[in-house]
Amino acid sequence: MDKTLKVLLVDDSPLIINRLTRMLGDMQNIERITTAGTLLEARFIMNRQETNVMVLDINLPDGNGIQFLKWVQSHHPAVKVIMFSNMAGEFHRKAALAGGATHFLDKSSEFFQLLAILDDTKSC
Repeated sequence: MDKTLKVLLVDDSPLIINRLTRMLGDMQNIERITTAGTLLEARFIMNRQETNVMVLDINLPDGNGIQFLKWVQSHHPAVKVIMFSNMAGEFHRKAALAGGATHFLDKSSEFFQLLAILDDTKSC
């Protein structure tokens, strides 16, 4: 399979970023993994390099990931966004999916489902 995904991980936890980078680094269909710890960094990266999948936390130091999702949808509509958060209550889940996220995963209980989603490039 050709490496096709250019993934941007947006999370302020170095532990989560490191774990995800290691997990995703061996996947055959991922061409590049870029990371950002803030929404400002994520916006900068998205405006300068191709990204086709974003893994986005909700609670970031400089804002709310669900609000940032609206910016992504209006400026980079082809980017598939997977919300990945500990704030996994029904309110946040519905808001993210209504805002255009393709998936919503709870970090504490659905961590490894991210691998299956990214492995199935048709769902990304």
